[in-house]
Amino acid sequence: MTIRQQGVDSEALRRFSPAGAAPDADLGAEPAGDPSLWRRVFNLRTLVSFLIAGAILWFIFTRLNLNTGEIWAQMRQANPAYFALAVVVYYVGFPLRAVRWRMLLDNVEATDVQATGKIVHPGVPRLSEILLLSWFANCLVPAKIGDFYRAYLLKDDCGVSFARTTGTVVAERAIDLIVLFALLLLSAIGVIQGMSADRALMTEHILLVGLALVGFLLIGLLVLRVFGRRAERLLPKRIAGLWYRFQHGILGSFRARQFPLVAALTVAIWLTEAGRLYFVTQSLGVQLGLAVIIFVALANSLLTAVPATPGGLGVVEAGVITLFALIGVGDDTAAAITLLDRTISYWSLVAVGFVVYLLAFRHRR
Repeated sequence: MTIRQQGVDSEALRRFSPAGAAPDADLGAEPAGDPSLWRRVFNLRTLVSFLIAGAILWFIFTRLNLNTGEIWAQMRQANPAYFALAVVVYYVGFPLRAVRWRMLLDNVEATDVQATGKIVHPGVPRLSEILLLSWFANCLVPAKIGDFYRAYLLKDDCGVSFARTTGTVVAERAIDLIVLFALLLLSAIGVIQGMSADRALMTEHILLVGLALVGFLLIGLLVLRVFGRRAERLLPKRIAGLWYRFQHGILGSFRARQFPLVAALTVAIWLTEAGRLYFVTQSLGVQLGLAVIIFVALANSLLTAVPATPGGLGVVEAGVITLFALIGVGDDTAAAITLLDRTISYWSLVAVGFVVYLLAFRHRR
């Protein structure tokens, strides 16, 4: 585990409490194992979000009159070799994300003219573990709490500013969305060809939603760049310090010299998402065009951004089954592909993340 070197600002002595304390509460008060995560898992809001997910799944299964027996039969016949490849390709995405996050963290440190010392960030293996734990948290709790949990874990490791680290996470999400939309747009060109007018129109609506999100994002970044420091001067001194570190974490992540490599890594990350879905369809013997696979996989990822349910549970299943139906895949087959895919992208994360969490807890003790 890396350590904090001397000269770090006073924010390094404080921490974020997911249980609701002020963002700069004392880091040292947190017991090993982070019980505050479990308090959020077993609260009323989380229970309601799982009920919503169950209601969405019930609605889609009854609305489409899906045959659960046929779906289960198709899933049982999946080729285990292709399914294993889908799992491997998916989890390769975590070290790729870790390399990219390390670059963003280093970008912020390199552009921080107020820093009086240097933070030693963890290596790629530890960052991959932190990312996996944050995905695990997102599968258990709504509202993307895992993104804040990731910043908390890094702060606990090496004493970096929670606000600044959260800024790098926001920047990472922004880069993800921009590259995702670009790939979604390119793949949609191949998907729309040959579609009926009604189905093509629905596909265009998905693109319009993505365009709106990217537009709001770019406007938000521009406003932050132009007015961020001005807003800082209007805030109380204590909050102004947090705000400075947060906006610096976002804007400092974007270094022109590093951006081509960051963008290339982001493309590779999204291709692991598409690769997972490709091997899942291959395991079921379903042959779909590459453009279709990329489009559905990226639309799936766009749906997981909806914070209403943990890990997009229910929302993703309903959306992806509907997308497959749009491109002419039978409803039962679409459901089999979707549920098998979610076995990897949701349920395996719950299982693997829980094991990693227990091992991390034991190590900290």
